[in-house]
Amino acid sequence: MIVTTIIYESKVMRKNGKSPAPALENGMQILEEIAGGNGIAFNKIVEKLSLPESSAVRYLKVLIQRDYISKDPKSGLYYSGSGLSKLIKMDSVAGKIREKLDTVLKSLTQNTGNTSIFVYWNGSLWQCLGKELNEDSIAMQNINDVRHDILSYPWSPFIFNGFSETRKKIELSRYPDFKKLAEKLEASYKFFLRNGYVLYESESIRRLSAPVSMKENVFCGAMALGGTCSSMPEKSISRLAKILKEHARLLSIELKDIK
Repeated sequence: MIVTTIIYESKVMRKNGKSPAPALENGMQILEEIAGGNGIAFNKIVEKLSLPESSAVRYLKVLIQRDYISKDPKSGLYYSGSGLSKLIKMDSVAGKIREKLDTVLKSLTQNTGNTSIFVYWNGSLWQCLGKELNEDSIAMQNINDVRHDILSYPWSPFIFNGFSETRKKIELSRYPDFKKLAEKLEASYKFFLRNGYVLYESESIRRLSAPVSMKENVFCGAMALGGTCSSMPEKSISRLAKILKEHARLLSIELKDIK
């Protein structure tokens, strides 16, 4: 699982006395300390990790915003948050989703003549769980690729619309031209509400995406098509989008029993 792997690698790096990402290393150490006990005080975190108080405050603030940890307002102690548990649970869900993808992606590619993928959303990042390549189209992402720049894709409007205003500001702040990006995401979501899919296009490529849900309509990712302007000409967009939406609907039905 992603979380387990990161924490394990963090321990290995400490044992070797080096870390290519000190800030991430500190964040992982804080998670380990908090996850391993029944609440821990701020001064204990600072002491155990030998961190400046100002740095510890910043790390804790981010982890709280992500819901990976929580702070008891009365005692001031820090505890594991629901976000961390959700990540671990969702990783197991990803494996179950992966088992359902081969048939539907092959069908989608065969019926459209373009590359199809499924990207999974675990609440913090995107991961490509399945792909069916059409060699006359475009490659798109590789299977198992993980993307942390979560607002850069045709499927990003599906998650952005569901973010709180606070999280929208946090995520947008990672991008230089955040105002333009916010406008693009909002416009794309409005397009989705009218048409049931999102279209991203440039001079040479086009990509279509449609949301996929699990039980109780919980969003879990997106099915997407990618192609060139030749494999996906403008006059074919409506037809391809209809096929894409139908496959996304069928996959959502397949995933209803996943918990």
